[in-house]
Amino acid sequence: MKIQGVNRTNWILRLTPLLSGKARTVCTDLGTTTDYDGVKKAILEHYNINTERCRRKFRSHVWTRDQDPTDWIARGVKLVKRWLVPENGMEQVVNKIAVEQLLNGLPQEMRIWVTSQNPETPEKVGELIESYDTAHSCLPQRNRPKQDHGRSKEFPRKTEGSTGNKKERKSPSEITCYKCNRKGHIAKNCTEKTLRAKENAEEVIWHGEGKINGHNVKRIQIDSGASRTVVDRKFVALKDIEKETIGVTFGNGTYGEYPLASVRITFDGEDYQ
Repeated sequence: MKIQGVNRTNWILRLTPLLSGKARTVCTDLGTTTDYDGVKKAILEHYNINTERCRRKFRSHVWTRDQDPTDWIARGVKLVKRWLVPENGMEQVVNKIAVEQLLNGLPQEMRIWVTSQNPETPEKVGELIESYDTAHSCLPQRNRPKQDHGRSKEFPRKTEGSTGNKKERKSPSEITCYKCNRKGHIAKNCTEKTLRAKENAEEVIWHGEGKINGHNVKRIQIDSGASRTVVDRKFVALKDIEKETIGVTFGNGTYGEYPLASVRITFDGEDYQ
């Protein structure tokens, strides 16, 4: 109609008779209006065709060999135009692209909340980040949401279900063998053939099959005298990994730093958290 030279205030009068079904119902419900953009927005929202949906469809717009390349490109251009609405000006286009990238760069918990506020400018994103950060800085450390940047510290490679006592690094003379309970050597160098419980603590080490967070594991080692258990990274959900780490000295004398995580271990019919 713009090409035909029709006055914009008359676009609705020309458009309404051409509509049918739900689109015509929406247009009629708006009454006598000359706001073409308002009518267009109402119709698109009625069919759930909004800018966010167009953005997602554009980002997932993948070509396959059964599609005509020209048609595929045309659909992609149409989607990106519906998302960015270039006729509203370059500034809005820049804002939309910038906001998308900024949101993608936020930790998961923060990103979900900031996105739910529908920020339209980078400045608004910054304000929402500050509001979120201020609100959560008042929470105790253990109650704060875990922030996931899509990366985490990897667990050192260990045998499935291996365990270790969480102690400070010790000199060789202070190391105690968990087999014979004598100081000065580690288990692999122990001459004792029998495994004994420690005399000063009711410490027992069990071996066998079990489950870690519902995953079947052929070999689990549970040390009742240890306050923590080391598990393979693949059994731990990313959301359960904390930022805090703890030093671990193993029975063979090796030492490493491990991130803490909450897991459920099932062994011999008992659950350990």
